[in-house]
Amino acid sequence: MSSMATRIVTFAGQSVEVAVELDEGRKILDFLFSDLAGDTLHKPCKRLNLTQTPGGSYQITASSSDGAPVTTDSRNEALRLLMDQVIHCLAQTCDSGLLFHAAVVARNGRAVVMPAASGSGKSTLSCWLAKQGFQYCTDELAFLPTDSTRVECLMRPVIIKNAAREMMTEFLGLAEQEQDFYPGPVAMMVPHRLIHLEFPQSCPEVGLLLFPRYQQDTDFQYTELTPAQAGMRLMSVLVNARNLSDHGFAQTARIAQTTRACQIQYSSFAHIETCFSSIFEDGLSKDQVNPCPVDAVGV
Repeated sequence: MSSMATRIVTFAGQSVEVAVELDEGRKILDFLFSDLAGDTLHKPCKRLNLTQTPGGSYQITASSSDGAPVTTDSRNEALRLLMDQVIHCLAQTCDSGLLFHAAVVARNGRAVVMPAASGSGKSTLSCWLAKQGFQYCTDELAFLPTDSTRVECLMRPVIIKNAAREMMTEFLGLAEQEQDFYPGPVAMMVPHRLIHLEFPQSCPEVGLLLFPRYQQDTDFQYTELTPAQAGMRLMSVLVNARNLSDHGFAQTARIAQTTRACQIQYSSFAHIETCFSSIFEDGLSKDQVNPCPVDAVGV
């Protein structure tokens, strides 16, 4: 018999209550939210419930009446959708800083923030960078409080699209641990602690904005970005703009003006290795400009 398990999930100053009425509900909540603190001082903005219907499908409902229930026949897909709903709720009410759709890795207290739309390869790139010695922080959401240059990261299971499953499990050396994965019809969820056991103890300082774009069978391209170019790209992945005065433009411009930014297009990690030291290891300093030729193509 299933039992109800509940948890408060807090990020970026916002909280959501999550209730799972399924077998192993507590294990499910631990898998999804073990590294997201629950702050009882913040009143949850919403309660999300995951249940199984009499017909056998899985349904996510919200405490408020906005929107229809989310339904799927796949248990694992229901977990992924539940995480998506939690993220949506947290972003919907966040108004105390900038909330970017981005992956983040860190080294020596400095963060590489990789803002990008879904499908740009930020999850796989962040996993690859973790294998190069970076601390994995998130593949989904980065929060910079107003007037801060320190980034808070939403820690969740890594979402790897099914098309990249075989390549990534082999690359990460996780083939023997697939029993710990949650495969679904769209993507699999991998415990983030299999990617990196240690996470930054405090919020790292933003050291580099890296805008990635994975494109199959393409030549490598590297471009240093001006503050204006970086600001425009940041605004395109600012998920809580409607909650902020001036839609977050002034705060986004502040980050773009004080942080080195670059853009890469690649079709394999071998491309990135050719410029790895210059991009990632030269102090992550804004003073280090054009570490590779701006027109580096076909490397």
